[in-house]
Amino acid sequence: MFERLIATTFEDQESKRRGRLLNILALIWGGFVGMGLLVSMVSPTEAGVAAAEAGLLLIIALSYLLARRGRLNPGIYLFLVGNAMFIAASLLPPSVPPILFLIAISATDFTFFAKRFLINLSTFMSKLNYVYADQLSPCANFNQRWEIPFGGRTERVATIYNGVNPSVFVPGPKPPEFQNYPTCVAAARIFPLKDLETMIRGVAVAHKSIPNLKVIVFGSLKADRPYVQKCRDLTRELGLGPGTGNDTTGDDGADDIDSWTFRFAGYHNQPAKIFTTGDISLLSSISEGFPFTVLESMSCGTPVVGTDVGGVREALEGHGVVAPPRDPEAFGAGIVKLLSDSSLRQRLGRKCRETIITKFMTSTSVDGYRESYERWAAYKREHLDDIRAENAKIIAAWEEEIDAIRQEATV
Repeated sequence: MFERLIATTFEDQESKRRGRLLNILALIWGGFVGMGLLVSMVSPTEAGVAAAEAGLLLIIALSYLLARRGRLNPGIYLFLVGNAMFIAASLLPPSVPPILFLIAISATDFTFFAKRFLINLSTFMSKLNYVYADQLSPCANFNQRWEIPFGGRTERVATIYNGVNPSVFVPGPKPPEFQNYPTCVAAARIFPLKDLETMIRGVAVAHKSIPNLKVIVFGSLKADRPYVQKCRDLTRELGLGPGTGNDTTGDDGADDIDSWTFRFAGYHNQPAKIFTTGDISLLSSISEGFPFTVLESMSCGTPVVGTDVGGVREALEGHGVVAPPRDPEAFGAGIVKLLSDSSLRQRLGRKCRETIITKFMTSTSVDGYRESYERWAAYKREHLDDIRAENAKIIAAWEEEIDAIRQEATV
């Protein structure tokens, strides 16, 4: 969509004037979003949210009228809503990654009406992206489940998988101190989306069959301290670890390996070495896209036990164990399966490495995006008039939905 904005807005004779108009509209849009969120939080009523949504609709209507008169390309819609996303996301707590926008909203202390406002805004922005985009390139086929219903065209979907550098994430020897222990590792930001509680309970299940099991989780312990403590309390309750430690060095007892089964090790500044520490790696998330940690582990020749969320199955099927999310028994069984069969583990490890090299390298991903940019840029130059006519039809189709949203906001 950004290619469309460039090709049809800034290549004509009015580029400077339209550029100024774009900046003005973006500022107005951002102002309305900021004021809308402020109103919906300070005045937690239906009227407050209606006022906020009415403000958003005003700038949408202005953009629409300008586009219909040929003064503004529809691509500017995406620029405007992009600004809105950054402004809205900036008002979330600092510990919340913007990518978790919708999920994080439900966990905030915002009023019901403020949450509704944010979710409606995000949904609307998603629809705009999917409708106007020339090409939808999810990082996994799984994402098509909402991209198509939200207005994306099936014929314009071209999945471009994430990739990793196999020259950086390479197989290596297991550290001497863990040579005599069946060892699992995980690289995860410690907060609820990663569902470390299921991982811990799954480890407790596996520990019954593998008494000398060791599990090390690398990742920042500062993102959600209450959740970290909750997980530590659970490890202590299940007899897997001391349940004490700090944000920097992780759980206590690092030097006394026999004293723990599960420990949080804190941030690791050399991620390429994480996955050679263990015999297998773990991922217990309840939501994912196409996780880099799975690809990084595979590149190191380390099989994975992962939950069946997002595109995890697309990477792991035939290369590890895929378990249902929030199912400690199945997760623990997956751990036991891989750690109890060295020949299976070695075979999967080789297959993982081969698949990364043939399918999931960074260069493959970059080439996919580059080819898409070049192809669509060439298409724009050849079909500019047709594109503008198509945009006019799309705007006309949206007019009815915009009217319906406006009526709902004023009820």
